[in-house]
Amino acid sequence: MGGCGRGETVRVMFLVAGLLAVAGNCTPATGSQAIPPCGWPVVTTSAAAGDTAAIYWLTPIPMGPETRVVISGAFPHARYFSVQTYTLSDGFTTTVDARLDRDIPAVAGQNPYLGQHGSTADSYELVMRAHSRAPGEISGLPPGTDVGISWVMLRIYLPDNPAEPTGGVPLPTLAVTHRDGAPAGTLEPCASSDPDSWGNPDVESVADPFVTSPDAAQPATPFALPPSSLTRFPNADNRYLAAPLRWGPGRVAVVEFRAPSTPDTRSGESPGLERDLRYWSVCVSSVPTLQTVQCLSDHETVVDPDGNVRVFISASADRPVGASNWLPWGPIPNAGVAVRHMIPSAAFGQSIHEVDGGEDPFDVMGAFAPSLRYCSNGCS
Repeated sequence: MGGCGRGETVRVMFLVAGLLAVAGNCTPATGSQAIPPCGWPVVTTSAAAGDTAAIYWLTPIPMGPETRVVISGAFPHARYFSVQTYTLSDGFTTTVDARLDRDIPAVAGQNPYLGQHGSTADSYELVMRAHSRAPGEISGLPPGTDVGISWVMLRIYLPDNPAEPTGGVPLPTLAVTHRDGAPAGTLEPCASSDPDSWGNPDVESVADPFVTSPDAAQPATPFALPPSSLTRFPNADNRYLAAPLRWGPGRVAVVEFRAPSTPDTRSGESPGLERDLRYWSVCVSSVPTLQTVQCLSDHETVVDPDGNVRVFISASADRPVGASNWLPWGPIPNAGVAVRHMIPSAAFGQSIHEVDGGEDPFDVMGAFAPSLRYCSNGCS
């Protein structure tokens, strides 16, 4: 998913509120608009119900009918990146427009997401207008809205080198022009855009639950498509199946499914290689805050010889001996677990993307559909 958890939400929303105060002084139809002093001033490494393997940068841009923004940068060396736009008018619950990495045009070198590993000389330009249907461009405002603030989000998942969160290249610049082509300015990345100054939630400090969930006696609830209203800044390239977790003393939740294939970009494979999915993960979030506790990415999980994955979720004291794939329950009894699928190949018809509301995921996905069961400490 793509919003912010409790701690991250507070931090990001305070920054968003501050930026809104600045952007709120803009009048995008006049041609003399204020713009932020730098690009990507909001950054978080675990957006709500977000993935701890992803990094999210956000910039507000005042838009008018003639506004043109050129987003220029080098293609990051990562499993995935995208540029997507949102507005406050719907509480950031829907994506205005999105451009996936492989659909962003190269202006030098080649686009490495089309199948070949690239170099730092591979660069792109993506043009944003209030409304655009042109290839290589992105819309900043929803249909019927000519003036407003577009919130541009840059996402990077799994940089090839974990020590280089921006994918080994600088963050892109944003060159803004308004009416009659008059330049408003070029936004260089802010100093605060460095994710090293933010960091992921400290999982080791998360306390184990100690109060039994009031509905702990209920059986495990099957995975289903979550309500879209739960998501802020949704990722147009992801789909999810989610299930609630209800804690009780000694309880261990077990999630099982057939593992889809993905490109092993950390071992040198191109992200553009044809695999079942570009990426998948399993994440635990606290309920109702939606704070992401921790995720397991595809490259971190141990797959059984039969091709299946089993992920154990428990308090640390109840972690099964020998559990290779384990996630902490989190700080409160009620939690949730989500399985994320990103960008299925055309040949893979068993992804979450194929599941419609009301359908049983097993009818569509077969063995790739996740199941949930509870057992006691020591289970396997």
